[in-house]
Amino acid sequence: MKIFPSYIYFSTLSILCMLFSCSPPPPEAAFIIEKLKGSYCANGETEYRLILKDSTYYSIRRSPGILQTQTKVRESCKGVYRLIFEENTWIIRFESDPNPQAVVETCEQEYLVWNAKDGFIIGEETLTLRELFDQVPVTRAACDTW
Repeated sequence: MKIFPSYIYFSTLSILCMLFSCSPPPPEAAFIIEKLKGSYCANGETEYRLILKDSTYYSIRRSPGILQTQTKVRESCKGVYRLIFEENTWIIRFESDPNPQAVVETCEQEYLVWNAKDGFIIGEETLTLRELFDQVPVTRAACDTW
């Protein structure tokens, strides 16, 4: 069997085009959920905690009282979150809490988790999310003091 040089050229060119033009395949929703599940915290004068389970969230903010006493005012909201795949990106969408234990907060938010260009926007090893009250970055590593 004789192979023509144009056939080899075309095959090589096709393989190279596929390798360089294709972005990585998007991760499955189940993989992202497993990656996201857990507790995320930020500690400071105001403390934040965001807990994600399979499809639910619980967001807590503890801030100093009006008189700056040792007592902190606790606010919270909880509800359902969804992962949405749109235009080759994964978005996490936190749905509104119909009865939040907070002042005028519903915790309804959404932000980008993954895209084909950058991969995981929230990090690979140390995940950083934004809590739902003030959009403060929260990480798993900060939860040791809660």
